[in-house]
Amino acid sequence: MHFMDVVSLGLSPMKGTRHLAVPSLSLDRYGPVGDREFCLVDPERRGVIRTVQHPELVGADVSRLPEGLRVQLPGQSALTMGAAEPRGFLDVEYWGAASGWSC
Repeated sequence: MHFMDVVSLGLSPMKGTRHLAVPSLSLDRYGPVGDREFCLVDPERRGVIRTVQHPELVGADVSRLPEGLRVQLPGQSALTMGAAEPRGFLDVEYWGAASGWSC
């Protein structure tokens, strides 16, 4: 039998941004609940914005609020992005594969 000691937990609601420490989390068959639920998309290029192209995303703190997301970029004022009802479905490219996202 193998055992693992977990010394810290972290997640981010937005793909590519800094993981923030959490005291606990829930897992489902897809992984940590609430981790990377959102991503930034370039609608003209139909692609997910990745940290490979925009490494500054790694420094962004994103947290979930009842009214949406709080986004804090290094050296910038925090923004609150309100929750919006999805208006449609957008097929985008992510690492060469098509992915569908509600937008």
